[in-house]
Amino acid sequence: MNSFERYKNLTMMNIDFFAVRPLLEETNVDTNIKLHQNELSKQTSLTHKVADDKVMEYVFSSSPLRLLSINNKARRRIYIYDDYQTSHGITYARSLVKYYNGDTIPSYITHMDNFEIIEEIEPTKLQLPEGYGSVILKSDKSLISTEIAPDLYLVSNASANRNTLFKINGNDIMVFGAPVNRKRSEQTIELISDQFPQKKITSVYITHPYSDHIAGLAAFAKLGAVIRADAYSIEAIKTYPRFKEEIATFKFQTITDDELIDGVRFYVLENSRAKRQSFAYFEDKGIIYQSDFLEVAFDNTIPQILPSYSKTFIDFVRSKQLKFDRIVGHHRNNNISLEVMNKSYDTNTM
Repeated sequence: MNSFERYKNLTMMNIDFFAVRPLLEETNVDTNIKLHQNELSKQTSLTHKVADDKVMEYVFSSSPLRLLSINNKARRRIYIYDDYQTSHGITYARSLVKYYNGDTIPSYITHMDNFEIIEEIEPTKLQLPEGYGSVILKSDKSLISTEIAPDLYLVSNASANRNTLFKINGNDIMVFGAPVNRKRSEQTIELISDQFPQKKITSVYITHPYSDHIAGLAAFAKLGAVIRADAYSIEAIKTYPRFKEEIATFKFQTITDDELIDGVRFYVLENSRAKRQSFAYFEDKGIIYQSDFLEVAFDNTIPQILPSYSKTFIDFVRSKQLKFDRIVGHHRNNNISLEVMNKSYDTNTM
């Protein structure tokens, strides 16, 4: 209910005549829009400079006039519009195929089977359905440390919007999952230090180089902790603009696929979510720590659509015959069972 602004643009990209709205609203056309017409293919390309570092490329068919594709060059996202049909006097693309991060395999495929025009949304549909809740306030950010296996602890808050693990190895502490920013990292470090004042945080592991997974690393680097990640993610961290002034103080350790470090097995996968993405498997504890591979709602609601990268993850876990009782997700759900994972896979309608 509070995520309208966040999801509005993602939803708009699904409907072709909404997706071109930024192009139609441009006032400085001569400066910001370049046009190229291909007489042979009957296609027209428009390059729209939205900002200094953001360029959008639109391709239209000329006869009839239809949007064929949008290329968001800054974010490396390509949207392909196809299977046009007319309903209620409006012609729209029924199929939308999305390619992220330069992938050749679709990251998402959207089909619109029906198109209806409504005057307003029924008020009842804007209310929390009976049986759901209670709503956890975003203001409740207090962190709690809970032992979920011998020498393995979960750090989270009431909403579980971010979940971090730490493992005790003698006097050393391994952290899994850097918090979203420096402040949250500092709070996590303080919580761990208060609980184990005689021990030292010596490493922090990240699964992939999205900004919300690496922005909190500076607080750990300040401690002298080693940052563990695959080679691709390490190179991305080194070029992260926010670390420009302090990157020289960062210490890195490259992890490789199927590598075992202090009782933790690391796997590095190629997938459509990120070019390289890894997860940690605590072999003797039956626990997997992962982020963004498999995202399940806090209440274990099973979706009917499973992203390709989630399928990649589940297929890999099954192929390796990894035995686990619990998957700790970095986002929202930190206790995904084998049963929930299997249901997510089996109910997929893609």
